[in-house]
Amino acid sequence: MKRIAIIAAALLSFAVSTSAQQAFQNLSIGFEAGTTGLGVELALPVISNHVVLKGGLTLPSLSLARDFSLDASPLNSCIDDANQALMDAGVDDRINTRFSSIGVKGDALLNFTAARVLLEFYPFKKSGLHITAGAYFGMGDSFLSANLQTTDTFFSEYKAVEAEFDAINQKYADLAGYEQVNLDSPKFNLDGKTYQLAMEEDRAYVSARLQMAKIRPYLGIGFGRSIPKGHLGFQFDLGVWYHGVPSIESDQQVEFDSSATEVYGEIPYMDQAIVYPHVSLRLIYKIF
Repeated sequence: MKRIAIIAAALLSFAVSTSAQQAFQNLSIGFEAGTTGLGVELALPVISNHVVLKGGLTLPSLSLARDFSLDASPLNSCIDDANQALMDAGVDDRINTRFSSIGVKGDALLNFTAARVLLEFYPFKKSGLHITAGAYFGMGDSFLSANLQTTDTFFSEYKAVEAEFDAINQKYADLAGYEQVNLDSPKFNLDGKTYQLAMEEDRAYVSARLQMAKIRPYLGIGFGRSIPKGHLGFQFDLGVWYHGVPSIESDQQVEFDSSATEVYGEIPYMDQAIVYPHVSLRLIYKIF
């Protein structure tokens, strides 16, 4: 990271030292599609055509959706344990409802929205080969936000079980030595952490966010000129931004519970996922 910062600082210092006449000889606009989404940027040369200053914005986000089912046996085991407790207490009533499955509707939003300031260096006068250094500046609260919400079938089953628990507890509240039985809100394990469903009037859900650094140094290489010789040009770029080790955060995280339903085990390579690849194609129009 120190090397990236040194390269960017050196290029910027070199650019600032030039005359204003050199800096504003040309101006172009580029429209981009790539692994960081769709974007637009402006470019102007600051050292003849050897160093180009670029500023841009990536706007759209990508929405993903998936429906799946989870094993309901941990919840049914809790009901069995509650029924055993009722039997031990000498109570005849039992919880009769069982969960068929845990239906989940998942949706995620990948937030590509970011501003960027970059410097391109062209080492050869007649070649479009260039090295790019600079930074992306992420916008929004998180890079990825996800929401898991149970289906209506599961929620109606949960409410039926909850009603049975409430009825039995109310019926035997005055029985000497009786201890109330309850069904805890379902828990899920993901990447070695436990999350508990938040229960509302008409839904049960878990929300989580993938956090990464908002300032993301960038280094890459590409072909094609940001200031084409004619009015139209194309560019191809390949590089990475550095965002540090990402982390999963959620308001529904609770103390780890090994008996909770396993959604996904340890996410592989999480500690090594410190960069994001940038591959893009760009259509460029030279304004003047």
